[in-house]
Amino acid sequence: MDVKARKAIEALRCGVPNAEVVRELGCDQADAEQHFCTLLSEEKGALAPNDGPRCRGMLVSGGFGSGKSHLLNYLEQLALNENFVCSRVTISKETPLYDDARVFRAAVRQAMVPRRAGPLFEELCSGDWWNQPAGSELLRNTEQKGQRGELATMFAATLRVYQDDWDAALRTSIEGWWSGEKLRVADVRDALKRMECHRDVPCRGAKAHELPSQRAHFAADFIRARYRGWVLLLDELELIGQYSRLQRARSYAALSRWMGIDQSALAPEIVVVGAISDDYAAEKIGSEKSAGDRSSAITTLAARPRHKHLRDACKAGMQFIERNCIELGEPGEERNREILERLGNIYSRAYNWETPPATPLSNAGASWTKMRHRIRAPIEEWDILRMDPETTPHIIAEEERTDYTERTELEKEASE
Repeated sequence: MDVKARKAIEALRCGVPNAEVVRELGCDQADAEQHFCTLLSEEKGALAPNDGPRCRGMLVSGGFGSGKSHLLNYLEQLALNENFVCSRVTISKETPLYDDARVFRAAVRQAMVPRRAGPLFEELCSGDWWNQPAGSELLRNTEQKGQRGELATMFAATLRVYQDDWDAALRTSIEGWWSGEKLRVADVRDALKRMECHRDVPCRGAKAHELPSQRAHFAADFIRARYRGWVLLLDELELIGQYSRLQRARSYAALSRWMGIDQSALAPEIVVVGAISDDYAAEKIGSEKSAGDRSSAITTLAARPRHKHLRDACKAGMQFIERNCIELGEPGEERNREILERLGNIYSRAYNWETPPATPLSNAGASWTKMRHRIRAPIEEWDILRMDPETTPHIIAEEERTDYTERTELEKEASE
């Protein structure tokens, strides 16, 4: 049994592609790959499709099972090979897009560092690099941002303490604070007082609502000190369609901010790729069946003093979804045959069993039959034949559509 092949088959059976699947099947989305590579190579971002705004992000769209998650996994492998740190975050109840703090913590938790396997900041701090030019430049840059008010002075203070104080517990606490956890300002100040050369270093924390954004900027700077940059991949963005109208409006603004489209907010120097259903704009933003977000989201924010400053960012985020998505293309017949041949080879290696030719789906002519159906149907058929060679499998694929019914329970986790 080939363990890697078995892992690939199990991932495909569950509809959750992994690195093994990407290596085995590759990807055939040239437009998305080309734009992504442009983003990686251009420090200040690239023009969006259809002459959209210059930003450091891109959106890809496709129907259910069309291969959006597979594409994100493929792009992640490309970026890792180019020496970028990558974080793949799935939008969910635990990670709502409108909550910057939760998105940031998830991004740090899911971060993959090239050729390393540990937690993000543990890996960034590993090795003797503090006395090298990159370490000195990071400290100098962080202190300058503190002087300009872009970052709380606590960030530079924690860098100095981490570099010069050998208290392992405090170092771990500082790594945790950089990652989104709590740390008392008094503990950092006490550490500075123990070091004669740092007693006068300022150390003030950030306001609670500013801290997630400042952490993202600091983390991006830290990563760029050791690697080429940071790539954030956001999967299942269509889940925001189940939020209440207010939280959808906040999510559009957050998307605009993370991608650097919102000119009123300083975005961290990261590359962002989002995946969303191809019917989202029609169903939620410009819907004719109900009041679409294009007309109602701005009004919703304007009616709330706490959130009305997000109106321009919200509008920019909605326009980006409507106008600038890169649609996933359907593979041609030759590519389908190639994928099926590779899939049969993987299955044979996984189970030491020679796969017969797969039977076409009974309703394969339906326009909604996506790559997920073409992948899972042969696997199901081979599973049956491997257990009972005398049977005649009959696989039928059923259409699945995204549910955009509002579910307020998705927001309880964030409010708590």
